[in-house]
Order: sequence, then C-alpha cells, then structure tokens
Amino acid sequence: MALIGNHNFELIEHHSSKGRHLHAQHNDVCGIHLALRVSGIDEVFRRVKTLELEQTTAEPYTAHELGDYKAFFLRDPNGVQIEIGQVK
Repeated sequence: MALIGNHNFELIEHHSSKGRHLHAQHNDVCGIHLALRVSGIDEVFRRVKTLELEQTTAEPYTAHELGDYKAFFLRDPNGVQIEIGQVK
C-alpha cells in the first residue's frame, strides 16, 4: 500500500491461486477491482464511452445508502474491473 497525497493506493496480486479464473461482476462479493475517484463523473463517463471499453453498468448510478456516492464500472482491455466514482 502507498499513500499518495491523502489517498491510499493498494494493489493485490494472487501468487499461488490454484483455483479457476474468476470473472466477477462489479456487484459480486468477490469482485476485486481498481477504483478511481473523480470530481466530474458525468464528463468522465462521456469520455469513457468513446473508448470502446466494455461497460458493466449502463450509466453512472447513485448509491444513496453510501451518502449519494455516484459510480459506474467498466473493464479495461485485459478484463480488469474498474470503478469510477465521485463522492458528493
């Protein structure tokens, strides 16, 4: 883990997993993903749509139970799940 500004940055790699490859969705309990926080999620969403990446949510949604946290999910070219989120 690294502290960048006032944010924690953590990468996790499984070295000895003998199980099957897991292709989890963003709302699965085991859904490991990279999360990025932005200040203008609607503009980021418009820009991401032009990149031809696999979106796993159709549009940004608001999680009212998380203090109106707004987010959307996509997969990078390697299939890694990415969360783009904005704190209200």
